[in-house]
Amino acid sequence: WNRSESLGVGLSAHSYLNREHRANTDSLPDYLDQVASGRLPIAQTEKISLETALKDQIIFGLRKTEGIPRALFRQDRSLEKTSRHLIDAGLLVEEKDRIHLSPKGILLADEVAIAFL
Repeated sequence: WNRSESLGVGLSAHSYLNREHRANTDSLPDYLDQVASGRLPIAQTEKISLETALKDQIIFGLRKTEGIPRALFRQDRSLEKTSRHLIDAGLLVEEKDRIHLSPKGILLADEVAIAFL
């Protein structure tokens, strides 16, 4: 996911619009009732701060094979420290100006993501 805007349509669908995460209801009766009455079936909305957007970019970007630019980590001292620790632990690999999951890091991708939260 590149953090680009997306519109989720349907039961339990998720959207990302205007730096806001939205989740549709997971209840079919509620969904049908809201749509029939002309309302959006949104059950949850979360405004995304700049800090959260940066962490999302790192967490989701690391799951892509090309990884993410090294410069993203330099925007926050704690992210820089965490990335260095994960590189030293063999979970991340730094190549040129990009960082990506190592083979070991791919197996532990959820734990790598949690380290950045």
